[in-house]
Amino acid sequence: MKKENLEPIEVEVKIPLSDINLEEFISKLKQLHYLYKHVIEEYDEYFNVPYRDFMKTDEALRIRFLTCKRKDTSMKQAEITYKGPKIGNEMKIRKEVTATFKSPEDGHKMHEILTSLGFKAVLPVKKKRTVYEKIINESTQIHLMVDEVDRLGNFLEIELLIYGEGKDIETAKKIIKNELQQLFKETPQEIRKSYLELLLEKIEREYKDGQP
Repeated sequence: MKKENLEPIEVEVKIPLSDINLEEFISKLKQLHYLYKHVIEEYDEYFNVPYRDFMKTDEALRIRFLTCKRKDTSMKQAEITYKGPKIGNEMKIRKEVTATFKSPEDGHKMHEILTSLGFKAVLPVKKKRTVYEKIINESTQIHLMVDEVDRLGNFLEIELLIYGEGKDIETAKKIIKNELQQLFKETPQEIRKSYLELLLEKIEREYKDGQP
């Protein structure tokens, strides 16, 4: 079966960088042959519906508005993404389907369509993402993102998109684990929750503590 006929599966790991010196970390990326690609400013709108609680089903529906900056140019676009339930108990492995709009205005129209159908916008997530890429072999590229997330801090995400199951997933996990061993002296703390989940938890804690 051809690659384009298969549904992509995202294999991802998320690591908090709160105790990491970012300048030293980025210098290490260069030593490990990661190539800087671009900076993206992202504004994510997540949705839920009364008859299907995505928090309980472990799914996600998101419209992303982004500005991609490359040297002296920038490009604005929007996309909609569905993410399926996580597979297994290690890393974040899930089906991901994305459709890109022709313009950000189409993203706003999709927002209006969803809300007209009863979908509710949950909470926006804003971040600045610096993207790096490393070629593992002829058919495999690993993407590494340093994220500065509003209200949450700095995080590292490493991801591979694969078009298969079983051995392909295990191979992707081994590649990511190998990269983590090179990047960190000690095994880092992995987070399987999304930025939305982390932000909702933070807001709930602040509310209980009486913070604004």
